Parts: sequence; C-alpha cells; structure tokens
Amino acid sequence: VIDTRKGIGSTAAAFIVISSGGSVGQYGPLVHFGSTIGLFLKKYFTLRMHPDILIGCGVAAAISAGFNAPLAGVIFAHEAILRHFSLRAIAPIFIASISASAFDEYFFGTAGNMFELSQAVPPLNDILPIFIFLGPIFAITAVIFMYSLRSASIFAAKSGHYKPLLPFIAAFTCGSVGIFLPEILGLGVETINELISGNISYGKVSLLLIAKITMTALCIGFGLFGGVFSPALFIGVSVGSLTAAILYNFGISGAEQVVIISGMAAVGASVIGAPIASVLIV
Repeated sequence: VIDTRKGIGSTAAAFIVISSGGSVGQYGPLVHFGSTIGLFLKKYFTLRMHPDILIGCGVAAAISAGFNAPLAGVIFAHEAILRHFSLRAIAPIFIASISASAFDEYFFGTAGNMFELSQAVPPLNDILPIFIFLGPIFAITAVIFMYSLRSASIFAAKSGHYKPLLPFIAAFTCGSVGIFLPEILGLGVETINELISGNISYGKVSLLLIAKITMTALCIGFGLFGGVFSPALFIGVSVGSLTAAILYNFGISGAEQVVIISGMAAVGASVIGAPIASVLIV
C-alpha cells in the first residue's frame, strides 16, 4: 500500500538528490509519484475504479510524459505494475498515457527523441548472430549491476548505529568521484548521446562503466532516494560501446550504434523486469 504523504516526501527527496547530481535515476521516483497521485484521486474522490487501475494510470502517465512514449507507458503499467494485461484497465490507462504525453508536449515542448541514433540499421540476418553472442554479455552486466545494488543495501542494513551517516558518505564519495568523472553525475542523458555517437574514448568508457555501477550502488544502497532505470541505460550504453569497439577490431563494422542501443535496451529491460516496455521506450 502506498502512503500518499510518504509518496510526496520521497518525490521531494528524489528531486533534491537528482538536481544535486546524485548518480541515480528519475524514472523510479516518477513512477512512484504517479502511483501516489492515482491513490490520492481514489482516496479523495468518488471513483468506481479499482485502486490498481488508478495506480496503473498514474504510472503510465509518468512513463509517457518522461519518455514521450505513450504506448510504452501503457505496456509498462500492465507489464511491471499490474503484472497482467487487463481489458478492464486498458481504456483508462491508455487515456491517461496519451493525455500525459499530449499535455507534456503542449506545455513543455518536449516532443522528439531523447536519444540520438543516426546510423542505418543493417538487415536482421546480418546482425542476428552478433546479438545471440552479445545477449549473455549484456545479461551478465545487468546481473553485476543488480548484485552491486543488493550488496550495498545489505551492507547498509548491517551498519547499526552508523546508518544515519551513510547518505552523507554516499554523497561525499559520489561528489568526489564526480570531480574526475563528471559524466556519472545526474541522469547522464548528454553522456549517453555522446557514447552513442562514439565521441568518448574507449579507455574512458571503461572507467565510466565501473564508476557508474559503483556510485549508483553506493547512492541507492546508502539511502539516497532515486531510481535505477536511467543508470541502467547508461551502463547498457557503456557496455554496448565497448562491445562495439571489440567487434570493430575483429572487422565487424557498420552496426556500432545498433549494438550500443541494443545494450541499452537489454540492460534496462533486465533491471526493471519489463522487456516489452523497454524495447518500446528505447
């Protein structure tokens, strides 16, 4: 059960952490806030809809507005929140998702793609063997990321009376690393586009990959509120960039950006457990 007061508080906390440069994502808090608004409407207005449907509407609207992807919002609400496809819920969730995207575009002018892909996609039969090989690599990367999140949380839970100090330790450590690698701070959308374009050296990409996994695990595990989807996209793009470089050294070229984008989709889908929605978002 979601407490509306705690939902507003967690949203405010996420706003402070993200705007301060914490290595966390915004879409987890955004989904939480959408769920909170859905339950707020159920609590204070006479609505005949089931609370799960209202939560689904709020979540779909959040994803739709955040990514300018209304269809992905509908799928995500069913796939990750309701955990089943409901004919009773599809109409209100679809209306909420479309409305959120339309209002977002009208008031804030955020239409367009968040990620920039300029490379033509090669024929599927040419690249399918590559991705059968790369799939386990992306999966292992996602497992390492999720394991690091869990390990940091377990460590924090066992810290005893030092636990109130952990958020300050995470903030100080992340800020210190960010002095040398500022790309890991915040959401990292600009860095993701730089990685897709191949404008960052592969040695630095390796450092960014390790630092992003470590700092996100530290921030989330030590109590700084935020999401994991944006960091998962960053990590997926980084490992995709490295694998594209390895393939290029073996004489396989012409699909570098496709490999990078696929890494982003694969790691993101594995982390949030919503593969169809992740494909539509990316």
